[in-house]
Amino acid sequence: LTLVPLDVRQESDRHEEALDCITRHLGLGSYAQWDEETRLSWLQQELSSKRPLLRPGEWYDAPDIFTPTAIDTLETFQMIEEQYEESLGAYVISQCTSSSDIMAVLLLQRDAGVKK
Repeated sequence: LTLVPLDVRQESDRHEEALDCITRHLGLGSYAQWDEETRLSWLQQELSSKRPLLRPGEWYDAPDIFTPTAIDTLETFQMIEEQYEESLGAYVISQCTSSSDIMAVLLLQRDAGVKK
């Protein structure tokens, strides 16, 4: 039962931190230190790939890499995936300043299994 759709709001810095933890975990270097062109290239490559970046909950296997903020961000996407589509409204990216900020959300949503 959904009375009102829920909007989700998250700052772009949190997405960057989550992706930084993921890229370091995968041995790809620090996403946070990449320039915009490198970020866009990697994000496009990953969005066109069919393989997931992480298994759900994999972040618990590497507590030395995944920060509490990154874990919270990844768990937010897992929570979104578990909701009925009608119960969700917009996903708002606060402090969004670049194309990679938008593509980061697309990749994190896709990786969590969010359909729409």
